[in-house]
Amino acid sequence: MRLGNPNLQPEYINSFDLGYATKLANDRYNITAAIYYRRTDNAIVRTLSVSNGINPATGDSSAILRVQFNNAGYSNNYGLEFVLNAAPTNAFNFNINANVFRNELNVTGLEIGQSNSLWMANFKLIATYKLPAGIDLQLSSNINTPRNTPQGRVLPMGQTELSVRKKYSKERVHLPSM
Repeated sequence: MRLGNPNLQPEYINSFDLGYATKLANDRYNITAAIYYRRTDNAIVRTLSVSNGINPATGDSSAILRVQFNNAGYSNNYGLEFVLNAAPTNAFNFNINANVFRNELNVTGLEIGQSNSLWMANFKLIATYKLPAGIDLQLSSNINTPRNTPQGRVLPMGQTELSVRKKYSKERVHLPSM
């Protein structure tokens, strides 16, 4: 069950980053690197709680999961980001994105009242190969290390998808499949 929060206040974000971008091999390779820092005061976070009672949707007596947005102290994030866009051939291109950062949460004003910090990382890959007859193959992959939350940590997760796309009628009609 989602609950509103009439006491929710705006969060305030101060951030800065420093980056560098370059192109190589006749613009076939674009490289971007950046460092950043972000502080969020009065951070808005999603909290979960379980209560016993009557489920308004079913009328049953059962445990109810309550989801609510709350203000919770502050968070600091700082890290490095790297992006590579490449088109080594006319038929093949890819994008790699890597982000390694530290997240520090100082949770105040909530029942859970804890602080925690964690080094985290996100990695993304998108690769496209163009086959004859207007067919494109695309591989997409995303990996996240454990994530920090006000109530603990979220386990690592990842996903990989492969899709095929066929172009018809001078690229005005596309038929994707997954």
